[in-house]
Amino acid sequence: MRLVAIAVLALSASAAAQPACTGERRANETLALDAGGSYTGATCGRLPHGEGSAQYPDGSVYEGEWRGGTPHGTGRKTFASGAVYQGTFVQARREGRGQHTYPNGDIFSGTFADDAPVEGRFTRAGRLPRPVRWNGEQFVLTDGTSSTTPPPAPVPAPPRVFAPGCGTLLADLNAGTMNGLAPTATRDAIKTQLPCSTGESAEGGPTNYGGGVYFLNHGFYFYTHRDFLEVRRGFAGTTQPALLGRPLASSGLPPPTRTDGNARLFSMRYGCLRVETDEAGVIHELGLHATPCGTLVVPR
Repeated sequence: MRLVAIAVLALSASAAAQPACTGERRANETLALDAGGSYTGATCGRLPHGEGSAQYPDGSVYEGEWRGGTPHGTGRKTFASGAVYQGTFVQARREGRGQHTYPNGDIFSGTFADDAPVEGRFTRAGRLPRPVRWNGEQFVLTDGTSSTTPPPAPVPAPPRVFAPGCGTLLADLNAGTMNGLAPTATRDAIKTQLPCSTGESAEGGPTNYGGGVYFLNHGFYFYTHRDFLEVRRGFAGTTQPALLGRPLASSGLPPPTRTDGNARLFSMRYGCLRVETDEAGVIHELGLHATPCGTLVVPR
């Protein structure tokens, strides 16, 4: 955390050192930049100063605050590679809080100092975020693994093989599975892999979301008619990452794709992760849906 404090202090000191406007102010002016490209926006003494945008010869674009001819303050830069940084700048360099989205969709959100990441959370496209710090060459994750910037395409790991049975239960929230079974699994596959169900109901019925296979003694339910799997408080297994029973405020989850009452919906590669909280804000139910969040009808 010491590095974060230094970054914030550096931002404050640099901001104070930026020149005030002493020349003629114009609300909207187009200028040619010394480094090439053009600027359109507020000016002071024929220099970019205030809100404005610039287009550079390499195809990159900056939109946001300027001071004394330099990007300084809150802004957004779209790089020629397709990467995007949105956050604070000090003399055209990333400094303070910000979010950098890489061309492949991966995201680092956290603190920056001297145009480089310091620490924050790293999210691969379609997965949940993980805390990271930057060691000068790459992101180091809390589990000891690392990822370079920009991150390489992940090499798929061999799928874990689960023996039939209910002794070990794993709900993988990133993969959208229970012991390797997706929400779209057939009833026969579910009952063969997990021979501990306490009941089932016919497809297309008026209750239980149209039917499914239920594991009341183990705290999870396959609703096969609507292609979702639900894990509730008291689940006799583990979730990865561990979210059940945690306060939402300290769960590390990113902003949801959509909110519906106490349900937060997160877009995932398999469809949608539904996170439900109780009145105290504690996560007590998880839904793994094959349906995209945008069209999901939240179970009630």
